[in-house]
Amino acid sequence: MIYNKFPERVIYGLLRDNLSFSQISAEIYIEHCTNYEKIGLDKLIKEQLNIHSLYRSEPFRICNVTLERKNSLLGLQLIDTFLGIIRNILLGDDNSKRSQQKIKFIKSLFQEIDNLLPFFESFSLYEWKRSNKLSPVNIKKYIRLFLCK
Repeated sequence: MIYNKFPERVIYGLLRDNLSFSQISAEIYIEHCTNYEKIGLDKLIKEQLNIHSLYRSEPFRICNVTLERKNSLLGLQLIDTFLGIIRNILLGDDNSKRSQQKIKFIKSLFQEIDNLLPFFESFSLYEWKRSNKLSPVNIKKYIRLFLCK
């Protein structure tokens, strides 16, 4: 799922760097945007990624790229929720009343749901620093710090 507006080269880099010897057939879901629809981004990304795969003999194929509207799929809503929780964990220093209520609620979720902590710690999170590739983020460190505050 592509939540943010990533260029097709970033998607290719993620696929390329995480390949094994097995063939990957992927479906990509992009948050709907009128501009994306106008330019046919779904078709363009599928075409470009499959061209990269063929050109570089990479073992992946993009089967389908879909522009999905908000609230259309349960999976997309869950991803939005999880990303909201992660965002609050990473940026939890906002002192507004609303932000503090969110932080309190998220902490209560971690206390009440047994497997939530290992679930979130299993996420792979990347950030784009001043380099030509995405760098992994140690989400465990951020979660532990968030829960200790």
